[in-house]
Amino acid sequence: MSAYALEKCFHPLQVRCVDGKSVRPRLWDRYRDGVMIPKDKPSVDNLIDRVEEHVPFTAWWFRHVLWRVLQPKLLSQEEIDEMLFDFPDDIKAVLFDDLQAQFPKQKPFKQEIVAQLSNFRHLDSLAIAILMVRRSELIGSLELRDLVLSLYYAIQPALMQLNELELCFPDLFSYIDSQYPPWIYPSPSERMRVVVFSEGKFGYKQSYATTGKTLIKKPIDGFALHSGDCDLGK
Repeated sequence: MSAYALEKCFHPLQVRCVDGKSVRPRLWDRYRDGVMIPKDKPSVDNLIDRVEEHVPFTAWWFRHVLWRVLQPKLLSQEEIDEMLFDFPDDIKAVLFDDLQAQFPKQKPFKQEIVAQLSNFRHLDSLAIAILMVRRSELIGSLELRDLVLSLYYAIQPALMQLNELELCFPDLFSYIDSQYPPWIYPSPSERMRVVVFSEGKFGYKQSYATTGKTLIKKPIDGFALHSGDCDLGK
């Protein structure tokens, strides 16, 4: 449906014809273009709930934790734990030991968990990957970061086939790649961020899905090295 048709469907009283011309608030044009997003506050006229009645699954998509996780706001350990515990029980069972306990203990993040999450609902797995890579930054764990990024790379082919991500997956992957790059340590006191861009950034959806390619690296024009973070080229 076009922005006009959606506005006519969900805001019929605000769409009218004046002197042969359509007059409307053009809210859905701005939603489409990313200029603004619908407000999602509890009310009898909540737009997300009204759309959900016509198009089931809309509310789950709009309210998915992934969009909160991707915000640049610094997250504490407690906030990360709370978000992880908000996932459905089948995914929580992969991450936590005893869900019936008063304070379930999170399992050590190992390769076995990466393998399990690779086969789960991939939008949930992506959100978990970003949460855990952000945890790796808080605790400075290279091992955790490598494991979590391996999950991110493993689920990319499935994410690229989601119709809902078709228009935005190159930008989504590009953003994640630049915000959460792998680390390498040239020496115990030096850390480098190696920005490896996913193939999806370049729009190779078909070849990516059929050939099984996972990554391509952008050419290195040069690099700077110092104590702390630095980038390898662009």
